[in-house]
Amino acid sequence: AMSGGSQGIHPVIQKTLGIWIEGAPQQRTHLVLLTLLTQTQRTMVQLTVDILKRHFEDASRQGMTRLSDPNNISNLNLWGSMLDNVDCLQSFPNLRVLIMSINNMTTLRAMAEFHNLEELFITHNKITDFRELRHLSRLPKLKILCLTDNPIHRNTDHTAYRAMVTSYCPQLVMIDGVDVTEDDRRAGEAFRQRRAPGADG
Repeated sequence: AMSGGSQGIHPVIQKTLGIWIEGAPQQRTHLVLLTLLTQTQRTMVQLTVDILKRHFEDASRQGMTRLSDPNNISNLNLWGSMLDNVDCLQSFPNLRVLIMSINNMTTLRAMAEFHNLEELFITHNKITDFRELRHLSRLPKLKILCLTDNPIHRNTDHTAYRAMVTSYCPQLVMIDGVDVTEDDRRAGEAFRQRRAPGADG
């Protein structure tokens, strides 16, 4: 596996970012990128972008075009990176699976730009308002969503929670690892009809 983009990084590290490249038939190329523990949140985001940029430049210089093109990235794991936004991901338009668990996200607005997203894992963040889910309603390919241990999950009755999620995202087939049922869909439709016109916009 390539790791050129992580060379020369300070040894004080905590987590790794796992990136899998689309198109490997038998195995997924695992590229280890390092984030620093001791940086501020803003610096950490910038460092992540810088590491990604250097990795793609290294891959390009070595003639590995599939690895050097951000358009080929389909799965991205940013678990535990202390991020409060996804501005650093705008260069990855073809993301299909995004893992954002254990971060500081309070809004899902920028997620609406990832039109190819199929699976989103955003557990242990700071989503407090169900209306944030309206941004995900614009993602027709999104089928799997995991929101456990966000305030909207912890502070809401289980049945009402699933109905609310389904009301904003009727395209989902699985919520928090559990298949969406017909009961979920009926309850979600009832919630949707009770909301004021334009509330989903």
